[in-house]
Amino acid sequence: MNKIDIYSWTVADEATLIKHLDTTSIKYNNTRIPKVLKPFWEIETLKDGESRKIKLLNKLKLYNAVLQIRDGRAQISWLADFRRDSELGAWREQNRGNAAICFNKLGKDVYDAAFIGEDGLEEQAEPLSTSISAFYSEGERVFFYGTKYERNKKNREMAIQYHGCKCKACGFDFEAVYGEMGKGFIEIHHTKPLYSLQEEIVIDYRTDLVPVCSNCHRILHRNKEKMLSIEELKQLIQD
Repeated sequence: MNKIDIYSWTVADEATLIKHLDTTSIKYNNTRIPKVLKPFWEIETLKDGESRKIKLLNKLKLYNAVLQIRDGRAQISWLADFRRDSELGAWREQNRGNAAICFNKLGKDVYDAAFIGEDGLEEQAEPLSTSISAFYSEGERVFFYGTKYERNKKNREMAIQYHGCKCKACGFDFEAVYGEMGKGFIEIHHTKPLYSLQEEIVIDYRTDLVPVCSNCHRILHRNKEKMLSIEELKQLIQD
């Protein structure tokens, strides 16, 4: 879909909103949500005075936030620790120019909240067609499949160098079909939960990252409760 600008928000795709920052939002730890964007936050049925708690994921850490309706207006509020621990506070103090928060829906009541500085604003504002994420909880442990490692340039280069550019699920080769235009084009898929959000992991590009075509990547992540394995997807294709 094409990007749509609504006041200080940009709709990048069906799972991604970008909030262009101003000093007021940073100072008071909240920002208003236009009525047409309520479905993204799943607050269409909230009445005045009601609220719903959510989690914001930033740099491997979860922060508490609240969606609420006040005086008929929707807004999202976060606690001061989100501003303090993320780059938002530094941006406000240094007045570093244009910046934004990119909200990407990971699962029920959980949203990735990535800070985008001026240098990366245009690039990150593109529709995140390859930024597929899934989130699930298991008891007290929280895991997610996401784009942090799939979109990392170094990881991508190493995975392609090792595996090549053919889809590991269906065998599709963009260069064979599209010629020079498709040369080197492929998406990189992470094959297992990245981490409980308190832990970093070491990526092995030989076993943890595999090249897949756009269609197969979507199908792998389609069920947000349980991601398919490459072998399971191969079996679906064969059947």
